[in-house]
Amino acid sequence: LSGRQMGGKQERAIDAGKYGSSLDAWMDTGVLVDAGQRLTITAEGQVDLWPQGAGQYMAAPKGYNTAGKGGQFLAGALVGRIGDKGKAFLVGERFETNVAEEGRLFLQIIPSPWNNASMGQFRVRINTEPGGLAGRP
Repeated sequence: LSGRQMGGKQERAIDAGKYGSSLDAWMDTGVLVDAGQRLTITAEGQVDLWPQGAGQYMAAPKGYNTAGKGGQFLAGALVGRIGDKGKAFLVGERFETNVAEEGRLFLQIIPSPWNNASMGQFRVRINTEPGGLAGRP
């Protein structure tokens, strides 16, 4: 059983308590992407970066207006990587690319800079299809 898909749509929920409170906590989406595939990821929802003051520091998938832990991305931003050693990239509300590498797709929510666990989740839709289909609606 290879588990490889030539294309398809997946929906996932990424929980900020589990995948948004530590920089080394990545969610394995179970989606395998191949080089040359078209990858589209869309996300919606809100994450509370400081649940102690409920509702004051809410982040959408593009992140909150302050740097998150590690400083590379905004706090609360949805980021992805392909493969165990892949370079992290900003997903935000929508990410679309022709994939250059292959491997499993991992997602993470950038932790708040205040050393506390975040709460909430993003709903994520992942679509893979054969490459070369640019220009389609």
